Amino acid sequence: MAVCVVISDLPAGKPLTGVASWPPVAGSRDHPAGGDTTARGSTMTRLGVRADRYLAVALAGSLLAVFVVMLRASHPAEPVTLPAALPLPQAAASQPAFAPADPAGAPLPSPSATSPDCVPAPPWVVGAPDRTSTPAPGVMVRSWHGAGHDREPLRVVAVEVATARAHLSVAVPARFGLVLDTPELTRRARAVLGLNGDYFDPGPAGAVPRGVEVRHGAVLFAPAGRTNGVGVDQNGGVHAGSLHVDGAVLATVGGSTRQLQVTSVNTGHPADRGIAVETAFGAAQPRRATWYVRVHRGVAVSSSVRDLGAPTGDDVLLMAPAAERAALAWITTGARVRITTSVRTDDGTALAEALGSSTPILAGSAPLVTCVGTFGTGARPRSVLAWNARRAKLWLITVNCLAPGTSGAGVLGVTYYATADIARRLGASDAVLLDGGHSTTLAIRGDATRSDAPPAAPMRPVTNAFVVVPA
Repeated sequence: MAVCVVISDLPAGKPLTGVASWPPVAGSRDHPAGGDTTARGSTMTRLGVRADRYLAVALAGSLLAVFVVMLRASHPAEPVTLPAALPLPQAAASQPAFAPADPAGAPLPSPSATSPDCVPAPPWVVGAPDRTSTPAPGVMVRSWHGAGHDREPLRVVAVEVATARAHLSVAVPARFGLVLDTPELTRRARAVLGLNGDYFDPGPAGAVPRGVEVRHGAVLFAPAGRTNGVGVDQNGGVHAGSLHVDGAVLATVGGSTRQLQVTSVNTGHPADRGIAVETAFGAAQPRRATWYVRVHRGVAVSSSVRDLGAPTGDDVLLMAPAAERAALAWITTGARVRITTSVRTDDGTALAEALGSSTPILAGSAPLVTCVGTFGTGARPRSVLAWNARRAKLWLITVNCLAPGTSGAGVLGVTYYATADIARRLGASDAVLLDGGHSTTLAIRGDATRSDAPPAAPMRPVTNAFVVVPA
């Protein structure tokens, strides 16, 4: 009988148990002195008997060493020349990736039958579904049940969305730092269904997503620099990859106008360069900067070296690092200020809805994960957003364990390799991973709670979710 065993992350600072330590502790069975020191007397009485044996062995070893030296002297070794710098190994040579199968939609082959991390998804996945429903026009839900490779009971749910008839959007709590379970986020958004979104970490003001948050074109959160993410443009086309904030502060003082670059939104502090923007959504964040300017309806109402307090309503707080202090301090009270922010891909596409994501696992029908190393190994619950080449269809996919009780779901699922296999079988050409494990949750309107696992299974509250709404 298959059992899904809980495998939880080890809390910081908690020591591992059941692991041998090194060096061994004196008095332990692993210590050279042994765990029993009372037997040394009898051992000493046998030393004289063993001395002759040890002397004979040492003499034989010495004679062998002399013979080896004489042999090397008669056959000198050729000198070996080392290159100045060893070339880095090529990924293709050291990490054999699995090749996509043709035609599109066929299962991915297994490059190594001996590696458990290279086993494709079980054959029952994407066969005849156990259940099919249409909760809204252009939205089809299919689910499959069966045994995983370790005989654990699994459920795979795939929501296929025709982007011409339904749209992908983002749902978040009322303010930054809060968490809600995915069914509640879906209900508040009045959406057809919802899938958990980005990874997140604890912060001083609550949960902090690792990537961007963009809803209805408004940038709710954007860390400095580039982060992985996925989202849709104003036409509903899906884009994934490296995302960054693109923003500017255009200020007019007297007859002079200057422009400053925005490099983060609602992070609580600016980067080394650029201006940080804080809105009422991120007001719970503790602030740290060298200069502050509060803007109310396009006019600077305060400019100070001291923290001006959290913004409320439509107010916006601008914050500068040491390198930008003088530039922001130039904006004095009464100045006209215009602030623009957007999140863009590396090719410049602005996203209307977007969240942070993990690594892409499929691009152009070619897998982007390998079966070696520690990346993506281990069968865990997965949440996936996938789409086809024409961006006319997208899929929201979950894989979870269905063991009875509350210890199965959120623990076992499939590997990255098998996840890419599932997305490809469904017809997707591209796919990215979202947060998984206990965060994996799919909520569909009409179901009592969740649709990916038993209702009693543990469900981790999350910072955001992707939801599907009618066009």
